[in-house]
Amino acid sequence: MGGQTDLTQRRERGSGLGQGNFAAWLAGRIMRWGHPRSQAPRTVLLIALVVLWLVLGIIGWGQWTGRANGCSAFCVGRLSDYLYLTSWLLTPQGDVAGADVPLALDLSRYFGAAIPLLGILFLVARQIGDAMAETLTQMLAGDHLVVLGEGAQAVRAAEAAAHDEAAVVLIDPTIEAASAEDLNQLGVLVLRDELSVAARKAGLERARRAVVVGDNAGRNLALAGQAATLLDAGAADLHLQVEDEDVLEMMRQSAASRTEPGPIPRPFSLAAAAARSANEGLRLWDRDDGLHIAAVDSGPFSQAMIRQCLSLGWRVGRPAPRVTLWDPNGSVRDRWTRMAPGTLGDLGLIYDNPAFRLEFSDAPSIGAFLSETATADAWVVESDLGTACACALMASRLDPVPVVIVSGDEDLGGGLPGIFLAVSGFSAGLGPAILPEVDRRAQSLHGTYESRGKAGYIALGSVASGVRWSILPESMLAANRAAAAHIPVKLTDADAAGKDPRDDRDLLERMAEVEHERWCTDRLLNGWRKGERDNRRKLHPDLVGWKDLDEPTRQKDRDSVIDAFRVARPRP
Repeated sequence: MGGQTDLTQRRERGSGLGQGNFAAWLAGRIMRWGHPRSQAPRTVLLIALVVLWLVLGIIGWGQWTGRANGCSAFCVGRLSDYLYLTSWLLTPQGDVAGADVPLALDLSRYFGAAIPLLGILFLVARQIGDAMAETLTQMLAGDHLVVLGEGAQAVRAAEAAAHDEAAVVLIDPTIEAASAEDLNQLGVLVLRDELSVAARKAGLERARRAVVVGDNAGRNLALAGQAATLLDAGAADLHLQVEDEDVLEMMRQSAASRTEPGPIPRPFSLAAAAARSANEGLRLWDRDDGLHIAAVDSGPFSQAMIRQCLSLGWRVGRPAPRVTLWDPNGSVRDRWTRMAPGTLGDLGLIYDNPAFRLEFSDAPSIGAFLSETATADAWVVESDLGTACACALMASRLDPVPVVIVSGDEDLGGGLPGIFLAVSGFSAGLGPAILPEVDRRAQSLHGTYESRGKAGYIALGSVASGVRWSILPESMLAANRAAAAHIPVKLTDADAAGKDPRDDRDLLERMAEVEHERWCTDRLLNGWRKGERDNRRKLHPDLVGWKDLDEPTRQKDRDSVIDAFRVARPRP
């Protein structure tokens, strides 16, 4: 019991990339000093010192040789003494000229001495800076962010974190020298060793977050497994880039039975982040006749858009959401049969009202598919700007005009009318990918759920609830995230009704029914089916219509609606 109490009393995490302690901050500043973006300031400084040395030397020489009492032990009046005077001006060691030296000549001596000293310092600044930054990080740095990976993705992730003002260390054995230099100029410490060696240099055991990035899912999983054993499970978070839906599903299933030490790897997807930005920016769910999107492709971005739109498209008094997918060869339907078989069954057994529609088109061409879906609110294209432009040209001839949504690595700045580009790369920032705003709302939502304790319908500390956000199984975290993403939809419904469900029982009942329909959709999209409760086989008895629910289960949905308003619109 004591161990459990200690675990639950540790601070929750979920905000801040990892700004670093003073040592981490100082290491970053030293890296920037050792790797300046331009040598011009240092060159100007050396030139200024040379000019001051010459000007003050000439002025001081004139003052010295013009003294009324003439020369004593050392005299520049003789040409043979010029060599000694020059040496005297260049070195601060020893006053070979005797006493009563003019101030201008004395200053010239020190400016002259600074020229070679600074020159040498600037030449070895890179080596000195790298050594000092690495030593500080290894011995004292903490609360910083460590990026692990290889190739362009790792470089972009580290660069994005640095722009977000995090204290960053990158571990990449394959990084090119030019890329490493660019990151060094941003204050990022780059380590080219394997993780087993670099972990100590990076101060990984004191890090705030470790982020594993890359396109190779197997490599990412291996790195995450190694990093988890080195991180402090009570103080660090581990994030893992996963774009493949099959891999993500396996992670959700394995997280609940995970026994390895260290923090639970939290998967994130750049495609999902881009889909979130599209839904937030366009408010696709806010449609009077219900949301209908058509997907030309079936890649990660398209899959994320489909899932989010089906989950977000539930509104009070509006038709259920609808999705049409282009599937000329049957491979898309096969994927959905494998990943979410419940979405293809008889949904009339689950929903009292008309259910969401997931349709597949075998149109022979993209043009034919677009003609079939001319009434859609949006056409979704996977990272093909040419196809997106062709869709936009066709959409411009329709009324109303469907918006064309395409994923891409860089923002086009609104240069293509009729096209919304959802940035799916790290150029949109690392924070929106691993710490989206919806996760902060989800953490607050989970907190309200947990605060009910035994007075509600869960036992505080139960395995099912997970107690702490940071140790929730991935499947439950995803469920919280989906519920939090729907909060703006609930607020819009309440505003349209001009009431607050906490004060209006009828509105609360209607919103609770919609919440149950949304929850059923989310379960179905994640592979659950109706049946006696079995988490391993993904069976749940509550996948039924509202009228078939018992009262305690209906109360859960009412509480979910109230919790959403407690998070979004708290009362004193």
